[in-house]
Amino acid sequence: MASAAPSLNTPDRALSRWAAMLFFGTCGYPIGVLQMSTFLIPLRARDLGASLEMVGIIVGAGSLLGMVLAVPAGALADRIGAKHSFIIGALINGVAFAIFAATDSYWVMLVLQVIRGIPHSMAWVASQTYASAMSTPDTRVHVMGRFSFMTNISSLISPILVGAVAEVVGVQPAFLFLLVVSVIHLLAWLPLPDARMQGRASGGGQGAGYGVALQLMKLRPAQIAILLTFIRLWLSSAYGAFFPLLLKEHGFGTAVIGTIMSGNGIISAVTGLWSDRLARRSSNEVATAISLGIGTLGLALCPYLIFMPLVYAPSGLVGVGMGLSMPLVLAILSEEVPPGQRGVAMGMRTTANQGGALIAPPIMGFLFGVAGTGGGFLLGAIICWAMIGGAVYLHLTDPARKARAGVGVH
Repeated sequence: MASAAPSLNTPDRALSRWAAMLFFGTCGYPIGVLQMSTFLIPLRARDLGASLEMVGIIVGAGSLLGMVLAVPAGALADRIGAKHSFIIGALINGVAFAIFAATDSYWVMLVLQVIRGIPHSMAWVASQTYASAMSTPDTRVHVMGRFSFMTNISSLISPILVGAVAEVVGVQPAFLFLLVVSVIHLLAWLPLPDARMQGRASGGGQGAGYGVALQLMKLRPAQIAILLTFIRLWLSSAYGAFFPLLLKEHGFGTAVIGTIMSGNGIISAVTGLWSDRLARRSSNEVATAISLGIGTLGLALCPYLIFMPLVYAPSGLVGVGMGLSMPLVLAILSEEVPPGQRGVAMGMRTTANQGGALIAPPIMGFLFGVAGTGGGFLLGAIICWAMIGGAVYLHLTDPARKARAGVGVH
C-alpha cells in the first residue's frame, strides 16, 4: 500500500523503537496541560475577583464542548488519523493559552474555557487512539500500562513545573509557558508515522460516530467503563480545582502547592503498575471501584489535613485511585471494541471524562457555599462513593459476569 508518509495502515502494528519512544515521551501532553491549566485558571480567576461559585463554573466550562464533541473527535481520529487530530488539537490549545495570558477578564476566561474543550478532546482522544493502534492483543496491557505510566508522570511533573513558573513570573504570564508546551508537543508529533486502523468501514470513521457509540453503549462492560470514567474525573476535578485554593487560603505558596499536587502524579505512576495484579484478585470492574473508593477518601480528608507533612496524604490517596483505575478502565472498554471503532470508544470515554470535569466543579462550588469547606469536600466524596456503588451494582447484575470472572486484564 503506497503512501507519501509513514503510516500504521494495519491494526495492531508496532511502532519502530524511536517512534515509540517519541510517542510515549509526549502522549501525556493532554493530561499535563489539563493539570497545568486547572492549576492556573482558578488562581487567576480569584485574582480577578471571581467568587468560588464562578470559579467552579469557569473550570467546569472547559468540559462543555469537549463532552458534546468527544465522540465526533474519536470518529475524526479514525478517519484522518490520530496524529493529525493531535496536532490540530495542540495548535488550537496553544492559541487559547496565548489569549489567557493577555486577558484581564474572567468572563473572557469563561469563553476561552468553553472553546478549549474542543482541542483538549481532540488531543486526548488522539493520544489514546494512537496507543491502541500501536498495540497487539498480546501486548495491549503492556502498551496501555506504559501509556498510563507516562500520563501519570506528566501529571506528576506538570504541577511542579507550572507552580514554579507561576512563582517566578506570576500566574497570568505562566499561561505563556503552556503555549510553549503546546508548540513543543505539536512539533514532536510531526515526524511520527500516522496511525490508522482497518475496520473503519464498520462505522468508526463514518459520520459523527454517534451511531457506533450508541451500539457500544448497549454492552454492559461499556456502560460500567463509562460510569467509572465519569467518577474518575469527578474525583480529579473536585480535588484538582479546589484543593489548591484551600491550600493558598491557608498560606501555602504556589511552588509548595505545586509539589503537594504533584504527589498525585507520583503515587499514580507507581500504583498504576500494580493494577493488573489487583484485577487478577477480583475483576477489572471491582478493582477499579476499590481504587476509586480509596481516592475518594483522599477527597474527604482534604480540609482536615492542612498541615505538614500530612497535607500530602490526600494527594497520595487520590493518586492511588487515579493510578490504579486508568489502565483498568481502558482495558474494560478496549476488550469489547473492534480496531476500527476504537477512536469512537475513546471518544465515549472522553465524553465521560468531560462530563465529570464539567459537572463536578460547579456542584462542588455550590456545596462549599452551603456547607462550608469541610462539609463541601465531604459531601462531594459521598456523591462519589454513591456512584461507585452504582458501578459495582451494574457489574454484579451483569448476566455475563460469571463468564468473565477470573479473566482479569487482557
